[in-house]
Amino acid sequence: MSVHKSLQRRSRVPFKIRILLLDGVSPMSNAFTQTPDLTPFAVIPNQIPLTTLNVVAKNKLEKAWQQEISQYFPQGPSQEADIADPNLLNHAIWYTDTHYSKPFPGEKRLLYPNELRSATGTKIKEFPVLGP
Repeated sequence: MSVHKSLQRRSRVPFKIRILLLDGVSPMSNAFTQTPDLTPFAVIPNQIPLTTLNVVAKNKLEKAWQQEISQYFPQGPSQEADIADPNLLNHAIWYTDTHYSKPFPGEKRLLYPNELRSATGTKIKEFPVLGP
């Protein structure tokens, strides 16, 4: 069955409009082959040293944020997805991106992680540190 007939049967868009939408669309049959190309990819080394991604904390506030956020990114089999409060992560990203120089929008000063409220308005609970 052609693409046109399939669209005509399944779509409620008038046929003339469907044709206009498909005008200039080329088939993707040339994008696939019968035999896969198993040639390995060429490795491109990273351009930014991995040691520059996690800078050393310069003061008590930065250290508190680094310790708090590290709890939500454990390594190994104990990893869990999305366990951090969204408000906490938003603050952490903001502070990191502004190099701890600007308060979070709507706030008058930089806050420590233990001063935050969760996205639901309750105090953010302390999580035990996972891993070594």
